Amino acid sequence: MYELIKVGKETIGNEEVNAVDARELWKFLESKQEFAHWIRKKVISNLFFAQEADWIVFDKSVNNPINKGSQGGRPTKDYILTLDTAKKVAMSEQTSKGNEVREYFIECEKQLKQVIQSQKQRPDWFIEGEAVKDFMALVNTPESIANVEALKHIYLIGGPDIRHIAGELPSSQNIQDKDIMLEPTELGREFGVGAVKMNNLLDDLGFQKKEDKQWVPTQEGAQFCVRHLWSRAGKSGYNYKWNLNKVKELLETEDV
Repeated sequence: MYELIKVGKETIGNEEVNAVDARELWKFLESKQEFAHWIRKKVISNLFFAQEADWIVFDKSVNNPINKGSQGGRPTKDYILTLDTAKKVAMSEQTSKGNEVREYFIECEKQLKQVIQSQKQRPDWFIEGEAVKDFMALVNTPESIANVEALKHIYLIGGPDIRHIAGELPSSQNIQDKDIMLEPTELGREFGVGAVKMNNLLDDLGFQKKEDKQWVPTQEGAQFCVRHLWSRAGKSGYNYKWNLNKVKELLETEDV
């Protein structure tokens, strides 16, 4: 659905509600009245709307919560309307623009309710798994790795053990070379050396160093690895998976 006007969350009347910026609504409606006159007539002086229940006002020096990037050139005061209030204001215009934005608000409300309902129906372990994937996406982790880590996390917090499906997911099929990430033991097999030797090679490349007897990435190496959760024989912890392509490229170049 194309966004006509930004709908965001704001606390009005001690409750977090869906809300819109009154000035953005005024602009979309193409009202011939100046904003100050329009907001007073449509909202402030309207006996059916109450401040702190249906709308709130912010001084110019306070950041507008809906449009946080707004800067100079704004009016002395900014007004935020609940979504329901915005629908009623749009209806009062009795124009094609008013009808268009009213229908848009109704559709927004419907979609927001569907999102809330779907989230309520999902078990906690599913929501936590999604959170792991979302976070790993923020740090540019390949999707195949993010899915594996999410499935492991689900198992560790008491959810169903569905780790076996990782290899069946679309993200695990036809993985590009640049996205292949391997633990030192797996990397060692690629180069015919053991895990200890491989860790030392990563050290020689300047990719990792030892801290408190644990291998951790250096600032240079951090861009070529992802933190990896492991679980074996009732124990669990973290190590790192490394980008096979980059390690292979540097080992061949430097002839380590």
